[in-house]
Amino acid sequence: MSDYAGQKLLIFSAHATDFISKCAGTVARYTAGGGHVRVVDLTFGERGECAELWNRNPGITVEMVKDIRKAEAAQAAEILGAEIRFLDFDDTPLIMDRDRLLRMVDELHEFRPDIVLTHHLEDRLNYDHAATTGTYIRALKAAQQPGVRPGVKVLGAVKSFMFEPDQSEFSNFRPDTYIDITGVMDLRTQAMEAIASQSYMIELCTNRAWYRGYQARRVSDDKSIQYAEAYMRFEPYVGRSFA
Repeated sequence: MSDYAGQKLLIFSAHATDFISKCAGTVARYTAGGGHVRVVDLTFGERGECAELWNRNPGITVEMVKDIRKAEAAQAAEILGAEIRFLDFDDTPLIMDRDRLLRMVDELHEFRPDIVLTHHLEDRLNYDHAATTGTYIRALKAAQQPGVRPGVKVLGAVKSFMFEPDQSEFSNFRPDTYIDITGVMDLRTQAMEAIASQSYMIELCTNRAWYRGYQARRVSDDKSIQYAEAYMRFEPYVGRSFA
């Protein structure tokens, strides 16, 4: 497994458990290789992502749902070896204003990531995801301007990648980056199993990882790849050689 020592990976997740279904394998690879991973959950997904909880528990309250989701996400992050923060912005709809954008700027300034993972710019089935990504793009640019937070060292270049929507065909998702997660599928599965409020996601995400693994294997001719997670770059690759 590659050595990621010293690398810092930041994830902006619209809802409490999006980072698990979208990039848990990648998180596990980075932490196992010595990388530092921080997840920032904008919301708990308490309204739009917890139908199982609401349907099974008549009389349950929003605050009770938040507590359950927070515990699930924290447990999954611990399994994956990642740090996690909760901003509690409220979901469905997620409304992003200047204050919330600046909170994301502060997260970028404090953590100073090498790589950021977040949602795809389009998601026709969940507009909270697109709201997160649109605000991240603005926050990144703001974090690179000295007048936004005077006295705080501006952020340099950050490699940004968008993880896969639940329904990629509806959202113009065309992956150009694959991360081999074969060696950490057991941790990924354990993290998924911690999310009892969305248990249906386990089969869906496992099947997707198998399919992306098949694609990665075909493209790379690396027959050891069984499972993968797919991403799209925000910006083109720049270097002195092809990579």
